[in-house]
Amino acid sequence: MEELKIGTPEQTVLGEVRINEKSDFPLAVRLMHDGQEQPWPQVDFKLKATVEGCLNVYRAQRVGNVFTHCRVDEGRLLVFFDNHGLHDGFLKIEITFSYPDSDYTTDGLRQETFSTTSNIRLVKDTGDALSLKLPEPKVVEKVVEKIVHESGYQGEANLILKKAIDVSPDVASISLVDGSTMEGMLALYALAKIKEEGTNTADPTTLMQSLDDKVCMAIANPPQSDVEQLGYVELGKAYCANSNWPMKDIHSMFSYFRGAQLVLTLSGECSMSNFLMAANIGQLHIHLTRYFQLPSYFHYQSHEEWVQARNAIGSPADWIFGSLGYEAKIEMLHLSWDSEVNEEALTLLAGIPWSMVMGIALQLPDNLPPDFPQWLLEALKPKTEEGKNLIGDAQIPIQKDNGTSAAPSQMPAEFTALSAEFLAKGYSI
Repeated sequence: MEELKIGTPEQTVLGEVRINEKSDFPLAVRLMHDGQEQPWPQVDFKLKATVEGCLNVYRAQRVGNVFTHCRVDEGRLLVFFDNHGLHDGFLKIEITFSYPDSDYTTDGLRQETFSTTSNIRLVKDTGDALSLKLPEPKVVEKVVEKIVHESGYQGEANLILKKAIDVSPDVASISLVDGSTMEGMLALYALAKIKEEGTNTADPTTLMQSLDDKVCMAIANPPQSDVEQLGYVELGKAYCANSNWPMKDIHSMFSYFRGAQLVLTLSGECSMSNFLMAANIGQLHIHLTRYFQLPSYFHYQSHEEWVQARNAIGSPADWIFGSLGYEAKIEMLHLSWDSEVNEEALTLLAGIPWSMVMGIALQLPDNLPPDFPQWLLEALKPKTEEGKNLIGDAQIPIQKDNGTSAAPSQMPAEFTALSAEFLAKGYSI
């Protein structure tokens, strides 16, 4: 795996590494200052990867505690270029860190940006014979043993490691779990339990048919082991976030989930009726990647077709958060999405039963269509008589999620301009 250092003066690209432009690959990024390596900042950041002459941009980021296409490991950032769409040229990296700072009154953030050109050159031929893999398992084992020990699960550490290592060759062949993280090891532990029960974990179709029920049952009827339940939760999250699988059936997967926070990334085609039925969650964070799709029968070209589908009786949007009498209860829904899936994000918001959430925080992507505020207004369900009986004259606040630990702020002016119309439907902007 190649490593890139940022924060150093621009230099001539040395040690060129050639990678076929259609290949997925990892890249480690370290932050330097005055020639000394610095710990990776514990703040939000946005990374852009580009190639000169290519219009596509590959993005990775941290928003709150949610990492997209990356993770921090031992003081460096690991970026995973997955279906990146870049081609033919040297890879350029730009990273912007957002430090909370009250002296900067516009947004309360002090931004620092670094950029450099890597030694990775994307090419059309086979490239160099490289091993584009993560660290070897023995390194991973040491990390996991340390984390498990510090988490108070020392007694189960050896069992987790043994089970995870036993099942990992199966999982590697279907590209589901990143076993180099603690979360991934816990997910492998849950997969090993599924394998013990007779499921062929090496076969994607067979495993896919089992995952939804297994995760749902472990959440609704917790096993005696906290680690085992946590493993099933992490397994469900990994499954939802993976875009390489065929259509995923995740109906009811997180129904009856109880917790202060749940962070989910949804990618690939997802059938998700009753996905959060009867869940009770304090802070629910959902990010929709550009690869997220609703089922194939819910794909449309024009905005007008999407509107018609959202308004249809029995639309999938009406069932995502639970059927009548089994609605989820969520204190704050944090929703972010890539700009390619604006309509899908509206569809999820349109599927929120009234009174299910106490607040909505939206992290808006760049380049929103000018009409998006009006589209959001039209998509949201109006307050019903049932809603009035539950919460009286209270309104559901819609705020801007700043992607930091700071409280959400007011929505942009193009949304507040419609505040009276939102208020009439039961929402305060």
